[in-house]
Amino acid sequence: SNYSNKPKEIPAQPANGVLQCVAAESLTTERLVGRQDVAGALRRSSFPDARVSVVELRPQAGRRTVVALSWQGPDAGALLLLSCDARVLHVEPGGYVDSLAVVRLPGGLQAVRVREHAGGGTSFAREQLTYYLADADSMRIAWTGTVLDASYADPQRGFEERATVALGRGGVLTRRGVRHEVTWDSLTNSWKRSNARATVRREVYRWDPAWLSYRAGTN
Repeated sequence: SNYSNKPKEIPAQPANGVLQCVAAESLTTERLVGRQDVAGALRRSSFPDARVSVVELRPQAGRRTVVALSWQGPDAGALLLLSCDARVLHVEPGGYVDSLAVVRLPGGLQAVRVREHAGGGTSFAREQLTYYLADADSMRIAWTGTVLDASYADPQRGFEERATVALGRGGVLTRRGVRHEVTWDSLTNSWKRSNARATVRREVYRWDPAWLSYRAGTN
């Protein structure tokens, strides 16, 4: 994992494995991709090799279910905010979701932490980490940033920047990115780090209760 000092995760389901809001059997991949309202909201009729992840939130407006629906060909996905009667309240388009978890932000707010493939191919790769808050019938971004940014277009001058994101005390979020130059090794058929010195970049964000988001601060 590229995360350090991961915040305590809130269980998405109670101990008995039953979702409190929407019935779990209605959130299977087969049922979700077969729903006309989901297809209409995402403006597509097919979801090749679809995958579903589910968590529950308890915002002030009431319990909500967040579904990450991802598919291939090419990789893509979306977050669906559902009411307790399984109605689609909001759709947040994005990339292919790699992980989905519920965490606490300042003020006791629950947020969904999403790590997704924001783009990629044979010559580049990008992964994004985002914290979402749920309102009554929508979702808003509390913070988003890149945790992997890599280019492999030039076999002699590629690079990889991998970042760790930590939620600290006092409403502080820190992103620390380390960038390495990489070159293609034809003997091992793999990318290897060059001898050049790594570049380290540290970013600090502070929680703004007025905006319910992390804003750029001082180091």
